[in-house]
Amino acid sequence: MPVKKTTKKTTTRRKPTAKKTTAAKKTTAATTTTTQVANTASCTSCRSSTNTRTILLLIANTVLLLFLVSNYTVNKALTDMEAQRVWGMENYELIQQIYELDNFKQQQRFQIEQTLQALQGMWQEQAQPTVLPENIEVIPE
Repeated sequence: MPVKKTTKKTTTRRKPTAKKTTAAKKTTAATTTTTQVANTASCTSCRSSTNTRTILLLIANTVLLLFLVSNYTVNKALTDMEAQRVWGMENYELIQQIYELDNFKQQQRFQIEQTLQALQGMWQEQAQPTVLPENIEVIPE
């Protein structure tokens, strides 16, 4: 009978490792889980905080843009209305030059003060009661 040659298997020896106790395994697992949950929670809060800030900034920018556009539109409409009132933009520009003159401002102030004094005088006259002289007899009819 033929003889079979057997080959020797090479085996590697494992180094003995210290076995972890179940308490140590639970602690490591709990720490890992807690760390993962904390990282996930902090990332979620960071994302929601960032999203909230982004939304608030978008709203603020939109409100500011609407305010500026409406302000421009109102000013343009008022200018156009005044220009139509004085029969054209050329006349409107001339009137603007007149309004800026110091002499015109002084004249307007003087007229306003005179009007105010006249109105105050009228109010004082109306506020005084009419007094009848004492020597007048009132005869009933």
